[in-house]
Amino acid sequence: MSRRISVIDLGTNTFHLLTVEITGPSQWMTLDRERVFVNLASEGIEMIGAESIRRGLNTMNHFKQRIERYGVTEMIAVGTAALRQAGNAREFLDLIFNATGIHVEVISGIREADLIAKGVLAALPGIERPALIMDIGGGSVEMIITHYGEVLFSGSYPIGVAVLYSNFHLEEPISELSMNALDQHLEETCAHLLDRLRELPETILVGASGTFEVVDAILDPNKSGETPPYSTAKPDAFTPIYREIIALDLDERLAHADIPESRAKYIVVAVHLIEFMLRKLSRDVFYISAYAMKEGSVVEERENVRE
Repeated sequence: MSRRISVIDLGTNTFHLLTVEITGPSQWMTLDRERVFVNLASEGIEMIGAESIRRGLNTMNHFKQRIERYGVTEMIAVGTAALRQAGNAREFLDLIFNATGIHVEVISGIREADLIAKGVLAALPGIERPALIMDIGGGSVEMIITHYGEVLFSGSYPIGVAVLYSNFHLEEPISELSMNALDQHLEETCAHLLDRLRELPETILVGASGTFEVVDAILDPNKSGETPPYSTAKPDAFTPIYREIIALDLDERLAHADIPESRAKYIVVAVHLIEFMLRKLSRDVFYISAYAMKEGSVVEERENVRE
C-alpha cells in the first residue's frame, strides 16, 4: 500500500515543503513542492524577531492547507540552525503547534548532515570518487565527505550565510579586505575538515540546495524538468559567475535577472564559500544535487517500506 508523506524543513532562511507518495522500497513520486523565504535571522540568529515569527506562522498555516489537499497521513517537520540557536525558539515552536498541530523536531547539525547525505546519495547513487557534500544554509553549513556511498566524515559549521553576512559583508560591494578576513575565518573554523580533505586529493564538490540552485540555473538556463536529479559543471565555468556577483552592490544584485530577490542579500558570501571550497578540491568537475535534507528524510521513510 502506498504512503503519502510530507516533509517540512524549517531552515534559517527558507521553509520548504515536500509531499511525496512512496510507491515501493526504491521509488517515490513527488506530489507537491514549495519553498517560502521566511528569513528567521532577519533580526539576528540569537532571537527570532516578531516579523519573522509572523512570516513563519503564516507559512506553516499555508503549508498545512497544502498538505491537507493530498490526504497526507505522515508528516515530518524539522528545524535547523536558527531553531537550534535562537533564545525564543521554544516559544515559536509552541505557537506553530498551537496554530497548526504540527510538531517540529529541532535536529542537531550532525543529524542534519546525515539526512543531507542520504538525500544527495539518492540523487547520485553511482558516484565513485571521494566527494565533499556541501549544503549552505542561513545559520550553518553542513559538510560531509563520502566515498562509494559511505560517509567518512560529517560536520556542521556555524558559517551559514546569515552569520557570515553579519560579520564580514560590511560594505557594498564587499571589499577585498573583508573577503580576506572571511577566508581566514573559514580556514580556522573548518581546519579539521580541510585536514581530512588533504588526505583525499581527488575529492570533488557536490553542492546541495540554495545558492547551488541559483548557480545551476545560470550555468544551464534552458534546463528542462525531464533531467536527472543532479547536474554537472566545471569549476572554471563557475569562476566568472563568482567574479561578477562579488563585484555587485546590493541594488545591482536586486536588479540582476539571474539572482532571485530572496537571495540577493546573502549571495556574495554564499558564492565566496563555494569558491573557497573549490580552491581546496579537484577542479575538473563538480556536481549540483537537486536532493538534500527533505529527500533524505523521504529516503529514511522509504527504507521502512516492505513489499
